[in-house]
Amino acid sequence: MRQRDPVGGHNERMKLLATSINAVGLAFVVVGIVRPLVNATITASPETLGYIFGALALHALAHYVVSQVEIDK
Repeated sequence: MRQRDPVGGHNERMKLLATSINAVGLAFVVVGIVRPLVNATITASPETLGYIFGALALHALAHYVVSQVEIDK
């Protein structure tokens, strides 16, 4: 019978969570920067800055989640 690896499972869940958070941050970049560029309506509005800071915050959160990956001993 195969045994489960609790550390490996935890690590994969953490990596999947970090990837998902990073993907949402990328969506913020697309909505806040790429879409206005395509529409030729980019301005330094509070909405655009909010999307940029939101994307940076989500990216930082993804880094934190990846730091929770455990090392096998």
